[in-house]
Amino acid sequence: MDFVEDVKVRSERFARRLETHYPETEEATKNFFVMPFLQMMGYNPFEPMDVMPEFTADLGTKKGEKVDYALLHDGVPCILVECKKAGSTFGEAELTQLMRYFHVTDARFGILTDGLVYRFYSDLEDQNMMDAEPFFTFNMMEFAEQDIETLKAFTKDEFDVGKALPAARKTKYMSAIEEVMQACFVDPPEEYLAFMRGMIYDGRQTSSVRAELDPLIRQVSKRFVDKEVEKRIKPLLSARKESEQEPKEEPLETDEEYQGDDVDFISEEHAALEKVRELLSDVIAPERLGMFRTRQRHDYSLTIKVDGRYRGMVCELGWRSMDYLIRFGVRDPEGWQEVGPTVDGFDAFADVLRERVQRWV
Repeated sequence: MDFVEDVKVRSERFARRLETHYPETEEATKNFFVMPFLQMMGYNPFEPMDVMPEFTADLGTKKGEKVDYALLHDGVPCILVECKKAGSTFGEAELTQLMRYFHVTDARFGILTDGLVYRFYSDLEDQNMMDAEPFFTFNMMEFAEQDIETLKAFTKDEFDVGKALPAARKTKYMSAIEEVMQACFVDPPEEYLAFMRGMIYDGRQTSSVRAELDPLIRQVSKRFVDKEVEKRIKPLLSARKESEQEPKEEPLETDEEYQGDDVDFISEEHAALEKVRELLSDVIAPERLGMFRTRQRHDYSLTIKVDGRYRGMVCELGWRSMDYLIRFGVRDPEGWQEVGPTVDGFDAFADVLRERVQRWV
């Protein structure tokens, strides 16, 4: 799965997790959202050469200062990550805290996050002094394709501080330009109005000229934006209307489950499938076991099945924090049975898995 698809899959998973297990503490936020985000970025939270939790950032005589995570490259901290619980509003205190850490380390980038929104900072204005404003903000719940491309530059495989700093500067100025343009079209400032008057009127800009032209400039600016939006949306609406007019077959839905198409899976999910295949290799050919996303009305999960059969389920998988969870049967009355932090935890369920798969051999 490429990075774009991985971000989209994680975003959907974060949304479902918010509905069922909203984190009430900073630690829960780290487990539910921040560590999966770091994994998505290619950093292994359990590998000290990738991620150093509680990284010491002492400042002068003030000892014991620790940043939540330091992301390392060649053993050197390059990106500092400071976390707050989900839903936190970031004020001067949180920003000042990250600034202190930034000042006493070799890192050139800092991230302030509540697990869902990630604010990226650097020292683009004064070297070694972290800027007060982020140059880029990524929201896991709402993002554009271009945002993903910007985020990709900070993944482990793509990160290069020599390239990241110019890219950060470019992102900062492009965001500023976009904000200015939005202000000009939505609520034009006097500077914009004066510029437009000068472009369309050669005479002296008296109060009567301003009174005549300014409302027209505002009106046309708004109309220009509306026309551009309509120009891009109209073809999409026409295509959608044609599609809706075409006859469609009703989807097959059963009482227990709707079987969706097989899709790409992230590395942890692949590892779970391979582990189950390994445990059952003496009972059933591994290629007969496949993993599917299933939907039970409004509930989504992962299911390992024999030959993709509707009733051929071996086990159902779910995730909590960084742990694997497993339950046998869609409506298991005992609920989820914990596997553990790695796929090796499936070993404890080998006999149960073998017993269940026997009926499909």
